[in-house]
Amino acid sequence: MFELSKFNEYREDNRREVKKARKGLPDSLWSTYSAFANCYGGVIILGVEENADGSWSTTGLQGEGKLQKDFWNNINNPQKVSHNLLTEQDVRTYQLGEDTMDMKVLDNMQLDVLNMETVHAYRNRHMAYRSEHVWEQLKDADYLERIGAAKLDRTDGNLHPTAAGLLMFGDEYKILYEYPEYFLDFRELLDPEIRWTDRLQSSSGDWTGNLFDFFFRVYGKLVKDIKIPFRLDGVVRVDDTHVHKAIREALANCIVNTDFYLPRGIVIKKD
Repeated sequence: MFELSKFNEYREDNRREVKKARKGLPDSLWSTYSAFANCYGGVIILGVEENADGSWSTTGLQGEGKLQKDFWNNINNPQKVSHNLLTEQDVRTYQLGEDTMDMKVLDNMQLDVLNMETVHAYRNRHMAYRSEHVWEQLKDADYLERIGAAKLDRTDGNLHPTAAGLLMFGDEYKILYEYPEYFLDFRELLDPEIRWTDRLQSSSGDWTGNLFDFFFRVYGKLVKDIKIPFRLDGVVRVDDTHVHKAIREALANCIVNTDFYLPRGIVIKKD
């Protein structure tokens, strides 16, 4: 009843129904499930909307892992669904196009949701690393587009932040509009008699709470006790060791691979 290769040929009928599901599982999902279950079966396709001419367009899904978890929790809940007829083989995921989750255009937000002090701190680091780069003279909006933190919306033709841009440069309370489960937590546990000897949380309100500032604040706390042997590169002392590089890579991988739509977010502990 559904083949991806025939996507452009399909229309909604008594065996197929599409739902955008951009803000989570829609309530109408369960009434459609019930209707299909009581007739001849059917297919519900999430992340797709019906156009005025009846054709379909993909809208994408955010936090697929959370959506699947919510789906199975609800369909196995007798207060929501009287009987579950499905198995794991009945639920499939498909990936279309090349845009990743973090390149989603947040067309309901403007560039003013980004913390410009953080943006300028990023630009300063970039220019220190790549002096006289061709992007150095760009205006902030153009620069943000070049690095993927902003993107033109096809509908209104204006620049809007991408999901990556919001996570990297947004203030925490604005990030929560798109990622209500967003949370960053660093805990230093150096004294067993004290709950923690140092802590940094994205929700504390005394700093931005975004990923860029979290990375550098936490990295500094992680490496402050690492021994640095005396080594020269010519006449310049080298303060970077293999341990520093390993910690940077682990911290970056932790941030990059986190699904911020899921609860808990990131918790880093230093023992």
